[in-house]
Amino acid sequence: MAIRRLLGELVEAERARVRGDRWQAVELYQAAIEGAREQGFIREEAVANERIGLFWETQHKPEYARMHLKRARQLYDAWGAQGKVAALAKHISRTEFPEPPVGSSSDLGSGQSSTVPTFNLDLLSIIRAARAISSELVQAELLHTMLRIIQENAGAQYAALVDFQEGVGWLIRGQTQMEQRAPEELPESVLNYVRRTLKPVVIDDASIQSPYADDAVVRSRGLHSVLCLPLIHRERQHGILYLENSLSTHAFSEARQDIVEILASQAAVALDNAALYHHLTERNRALETSRSAISAKNAIGEMPPEANPCTRISIRQDENHTTVAVVDNGVGFDEGLKEKLFASGFTTREGGHGYGLHSAAVSVQSLGGKIEAHSDGPGHGARFQFVLPRNRNAAASKAHRSQGGHE
Repeated sequence: MAIRRLLGELVEAERARVRGDRWQAVELYQAAIEGAREQGFIREEAVANERIGLFWETQHKPEYARMHLKRARQLYDAWGAQGKVAALAKHISRTEFPEPPVGSSSDLGSGQSSTVPTFNLDLLSIIRAARAISSELVQAELLHTMLRIIQENAGAQYAALVDFQEGVGWLIRGQTQMEQRAPEELPESVLNYVRRTLKPVVIDDASIQSPYADDAVVRSRGLHSVLCLPLIHRERQHGILYLENSLSTHAFSEARQDIVEILASQAAVALDNAALYHHLTERNRALETSRSAISAKNAIGEMPPEANPCTRISIRQDENHTTVAVVDNGVGFDEGLKEKLFASGFTTREGGHGYGLHSAAVSVQSLGGKIEAHSDGPGHGARFQFVLPRNRNAAASKAHRSQGGHE
């Protein structure tokens, strides 16, 4: 049964790799490796290491690839599969892999596992952290989870996601809750460099490193270690990740930078997904409200029997608002009734209860929007339009961000 489970994990890992779910693929590969090692299945452990090694090559992670491929070669050698040993040795020799630190690994030995290289800092826990980030879809929760996890894994004292908005300047979209700052309390020289070049900045000691030592914030806060990098997915930028440690220099080692790079890449994907989820939620909200308006429009009167009823819906979006217009060729209304249309209990239809348009208006207003009605007069149809903010807390959020809160 154990061998079936191991093979099943390998098959599922390959499926996850093919469909592009790289974190699930790596987690399944790792589970297969650990299970095979515990059961003493050398062949299956060799295969799993080989597959994950080749996978890491495609992800441009040569350190991880080299570690697993060398391990696979050792296991194949212990198993007696000399053809695989020769093939992997040839593959490793013609692939440019950086050498691991001296003393970071050992030979397989008799019945003993090799030591894991120092750059493999609990890879499985990093993968689980990345999956925790990717599981969030609501942006506020995503920012909180993302920054907390990255801060913990990077060894940072403070973490923030910042963005630059033309005409406004730097905005803090989210930051760790232990310390709340305003945008001007971050080193602008570092942020501007990353924004301009889209390249990461690693500062071992900002207090003496030019040109950042002259930054007013660096001097006033006595900053030492800083790590700052852009979050980009599919050529779309999702802000800049800023990490700092004021207590020690050289806090962000190469290994820590590698961890942050992995988590940041997943954070960029998650932010992209959260933006899509928010967009779909906004459209669904607009459609639901438009359905309320359509079902309620008959509250202002019955259409004549000979009429050919027609209702058109249009949805328009810009950066800040979603506008939905519902236009019909119904009985219309006198402009004098305009102020009463959305009042509770008001109706011109016999037997109507007067709650339809009132309910639609309450729904729109509860979402931070506004609703309007227009008619050229009785017999000329009507137009109902409501405008919803893309983020109904936009105004409050903007003010809150300037004080360093979550969006």
